[in-house]
Amino acid sequence: MPVARHEVGRADVDAVEADLRDAQTLAAGINEALEVLGGHVDVLCANAGVHSYAPAEALSAGDWQWVLDVNLTGTWATCRASPSPRDQACA
Repeated sequence: MPVARHEVGRADVDAVEADLRDAQTLAAGINEALEVLGGHVDVLCANAGVHSYAPAEALSAGDWQWVLDVNLTGTWATCRASPSPRDQACA
């Protein structure tokens, strides 16, 4: 899973695409980013979100779980698997 570089305004941004529901894929993406970035992360943007167009009463338990897995658990897992600013400051 390669790191993609994007130009955003006057800044270069490195991005990794990963399935946040899969811990191994997520860890591989974070490790790849750390390798490219020299082991240091300045800003972590755990920017993932999905939704269903169905009304709440029509959602299946599986559809609801998918939304929770990506939107909540995926964000938590990304932050947890990434080096903390505190740990980086002490390194």
